[in-house]
Amino acid sequence: MITGIKNILSLCLQDLINVIHYAPSKKGNNDIIALSKALQKDGIINIKEFISTELADELRSDIEAIAKKYPQSIELENGVTFNYRGQNQNGADAGMLDIFYIDKLIDKINKIDQEPIINLLKNVTGQEVIPLRCNAYLNYGIENTRDFHIDNTQPVVYKAFIYLTDVPDVSYGPYSFIKKSHRFSFYTYLNLFKNLFSKQNSTDMPHYNSKNIVNAIGNKGDLILSNQNGIHRGLPQQDGKKRIALILSFMIKSRLSYIHRSARVRISNA
Repeated sequence: MITGIKNILSLCLQDLINVIHYAPSKKGNNDIIALSKALQKDGIINIKEFISTELADELRSDIEAIAKKYPQSIELENGVTFNYRGQNQNGADAGMLDIFYIDKLIDKINKIDQEPIINLLKNVTGQEVIPLRCNAYLNYGIENTRDFHIDNTQPVVYKAFIYLTDVPDVSYGPYSFIKKSHRFSFYTYLNLFKNLFSKQNSTDMPHYNSKNIVNAIGNKGDLILSNQNGIHRGLPQQDGKKRIALILSFMIKSRLSYIHRSARVRISNA
């Protein structure tokens, strides 16, 4: 219950900061301004062809080749971690492979220009943006995924999902998001309050506006950028379907960030 109460208080403070920084910057060309307004309003945008299909194919091939070398969860000496979620279990996301710091093994990833994303987030938040890490998600027919949730209430983190395989429909398990749930959300507060008196995860979000569901289908090379304070999930896949994505994470630095130990460490290392 203590964690749940902290989440509610943190979200109240975060929404106060959102009020202070509500107006998006008008810097950049018309496309940048339009994307900034859409991301601030809905909490999610889709940027088509962020990387070329050729680069997406190369990265997918490299990541799959590396994954075959490590069929079990393991942390390498350089910090790269292969996390097979729920390995040998049947829980949510069981079988999904999450590779932390994959960019330490594939130099091509470091050549992806992240500045457009950082500048866009500065436009949207009016605050400093700190790149966190790069992950790779490998989903092969994952039929049982975690239901709608938020990652945390503070610090605010945005994730850029770069699809390395085509995700043409919901059978491929696209990223799913409840638009407009990332700030000033009645549903988020309702869930956090109800979770105080339940045994489920404190950041699970079983109540949401179903009319605002956005299933982020797209092609390889497309980028989905979303605020992880928004209610989201990865949809279940049909058997035989594949989704591979590169995940770039960014933390929004605010004065509130300093009350969280992990955020303080990230800020000091930035």
